[in-house]
Amino acid sequence: MVDTIPPVPAYIISVVVVISTLFLFRRVYLSLFLGTFLYGALTLDLYTMISDIYIGSSNIHTLRLLTAIIQALFIAGVLKETGVLDDITRGLMKVNIKFATFAIPALIGLIPMPGGALVSAMMTYNLYFKDLNLDRSEASFINYWFRHIWVPVWPLYQAIILTAALLQTTVYDVIKFTYPAAVSGILIGIIYGLYVQRKNEKKSAVEGRKLDFVKHMWIFGEIAILALVLKIDISITLLITLISILIVYQPDKKAMKQGLKTALDPKLLLIIFLAMIFREFIVTSGAAHHMFQILRDYNINKYLVAFLIPFSLGIATAGEFVFAAIAFPILLNIIYLPTGGIDPVTLLMGFTGGWIGVMLSPAHLCVILTVEYFKADIVETFKHVYLAAAATVLLVVIIASMLL
Repeated sequence: MVDTIPPVPAYIISVVVVISTLFLFRRVYLSLFLGTFLYGALTLDLYTMISDIYIGSSNIHTLRLLTAIIQALFIAGVLKETGVLDDITRGLMKVNIKFATFAIPALIGLIPMPGGALVSAMMTYNLYFKDLNLDRSEASFINYWFRHIWVPVWPLYQAIILTAALLQTTVYDVIKFTYPAAVSGILIGIIYGLYVQRKNEKKSAVEGRKLDFVKHMWIFGEIAILALVLKIDISITLLITLISILIVYQPDKKAMKQGLKTALDPKLLLIIFLAMIFREFIVTSGAAHHMFQILRDYNINKYLVAFLIPFSLGIATAGEFVFAAIAFPILLNIIYLPTGGIDPVTLLMGFTGGWIGVMLSPAHLCVILTVEYFKADIVETFKHVYLAAAATVLLVVIIASMLL
């Protein structure tokens, strides 16, 4: 029998492997595969590993997570292929020019998709540079920032769904603690964005108030009402929404095929299984308990740790899946209160750290695509992103301190 090593050092080793291989191979599923099974091999015996693999890949939380993410991605693919997203963005540009600068990337952000910022960049190009005469780095910041403001609160985002599964709670219970991050990001983004527009304002007549896009808003309203107001399980919420979309828009075979292709990406499905297997390895090895012991023995502030671990993973990997999958399992003992409930401040700081870390990562596909399409300077763009991120974190800390 191969000797095992303590779980916290093993966790650090596995994180280093994930980050280094991600930079080498640029394949999230491969890096997470290597990190997950290296951690298992370092901390568990073979029989326990096999048992945890079975439990992690087949339990009800994994199946619910898998179902929800497949449905969310299928919805995104169908709406893109049927032209609904294009219809929405064109309509917003005719409501109010300044409103559209924020609203177009924000609305595109309600339908999570890889590289989605490129979609909003294409729709806002003339608006940013002809109507408002924005600096290219400032325009890149607005598009990139508002494309991601919903990450901490919108039920379609995989990080939210995955976090709920890892904590074995509901999407609603996650969002009710993480929403201050989104509120802070929106406020900072609007303040900064209005300052940029004031500085670069160009006289331009607002086009007619064509509100055709409103006819599509029922999709987002239905999701919000079902998941956040009625607190219906996210899988059922997405199933109802998907059926409604199919009935209303009647997508053709091409749109359905593309939607299924988006939803059934085998690499994405593998990431989901690996995330849940990694959680089982963490729980069985007692890593969360060991981390809690270290924090207590050395009197380390748990909120700082809750922020820094996801933040480091986010900025290093640019992956919402990665920060949620790797950070939250080891933080379980500080996220949960002794009474069994969730500590709102710990979860808020953890999710904020992961989200902001991903936003600050130079490897983030959305910022790369935006800068490339707008022909902007990436260093200048990140100056705006870093300033907004720092202000957002500060505001979240202020809110968190009020909750203590």
